[in-house]
Amino acid sequence: MVPSSQPQKDLVNQTIPSTAHPTFHRDHTQSYFSSQSAEYTFRVQFTSNTKTQPVEDASIPWDEVMAPWHDIATITFPSQESFSDERRIWWEDKIALSPWVGVKEHRPLGGINRLRKRVYEETRNGRARGNRSEVHFPNSVDELPE
Repeated sequence: MVPSSQPQKDLVNQTIPSTAHPTFHRDHTQSYFSSQSAEYTFRVQFTSNTKTQPVEDASIPWDEVMAPWHDIATITFPSQESFSDERRIWWEDKIALSPWVGVKEHRPLGGINRLRKRVYEETRNGRARGNRSEVHFPNSVDELPE
């Protein structure tokens, strides 16, 4: 996913000042998304040769001439208060996310992603134990607290 709105593009190459308060990133993100929408272009590359475009070795960049990026969709999020206490607790304590949940044909490829699957599972289980409550995969945006 690539940021595609002009306000987002204007932030490219900006860095957090070395003297910034520890909550600078959170505060800036909250301020930005409470007043701006966000737009992303969802892109994919297709492999045609697993020798030159391996899925098991992420250190080998794919030649973009042989495997150009294809824009699949545009995803737009309206401005919103994303860090209310209710949303923060829901996000941090109640829900689980994993790219492995979904249609089999869309599951991640490669050894790094197989490792990520285990990390996602252990993180979800650890949060459930630590919070003494169930952590679940959301089924609908309607579950998101206001």
